[in-house]
Amino acid sequence: MINSLDTEAQNKIIEHGIETIKCDRALPILETILTQSINQVAVFPVNWEKFLQRKPHNNLYERLKPQSKTVTTPRSKFLQHLRTIKERDRITILLEHIRTQLAKVLGFSDPEYIDIEENFSDLGMDSLMAVQFKNQLQTSLDNTIPLYLIFDNPTVQSLSNYLLSIISHQLSVISYQLSVNNHPSTTNHPPLTTNQQPKEIKPEHYQFILLPEYLNIKQDLERLKTMGNPFFTVHEGIAKDTTIIHGKQLINYSHYNYIGMSGDQLLLF
Repeated sequence: MINSLDTEAQNKIIEHGIETIKCDRALPILETILTQSINQVAVFPVNWEKFLQRKPHNNLYERLKPQSKTVTTPRSKFLQHLRTIKERDRITILLEHIRTQLAKVLGFSDPEYIDIEENFSDLGMDSLMAVQFKNQLQTSLDNTIPLYLIFDNPTVQSLSNYLLSIISHQLSVISYQLSVNNHPSTTNHPPLTTNQQPKEIKPEHYQFILLPEYLNIKQDLERLKTMGNPFFTVHEGIAKDTTIIHGKQLINYSHYNYIGMSGDQLLLF
């Protein structure tokens, strides 16, 4: 793209530290990119000394600037393991990892007891447990996870899908860096795949009756129909120190009839 510009424009770009890629390096890099599941990518050599001199201080530039010639690997052992797994199998490994972490927080003896489609609140998670769960995921995934993500993705399945999108991008960048550094232009590269089909959009992402949130509410309503009203049982007549439920007289341990005037005729009129 730079070669298509006039000489003055090319010199201006080079003065800012952005250089061109030689053909013998560009083709292997292009071949590597085409084998990755990356939607958008830009590759160009940068002379960071020139580039940073002409740009105001910006943390983003400092983060992009290579600190050393060695490529850093994830600090998380789980991420290192996940990077070695085939892309199509990563969701299964991540899902089981998240379910295991959740089981530890909720006190389940076996992660298999947790339904991956069941809401965290229905499983007994409170706000303190949510913070603990979030902290454990941050440590094991080596990524900052805002607490609201736990509430916006309140099932193991939905949270796994969301976190995989973040982790996959991170692993793709790392894999690409390792590939470029470890494979010179003379190395054989995997075959190109130029006929990849677009990813299919799942129906639960655009059909309301299949939305996970709708299905969770529907499931809760079905439970309510089965068990009846879980909050109280209707008392027959006036509840005093004794009460009648389903025609049977019982001792009422939750009354407030301390002075014995509940149901007094003088109070009723």
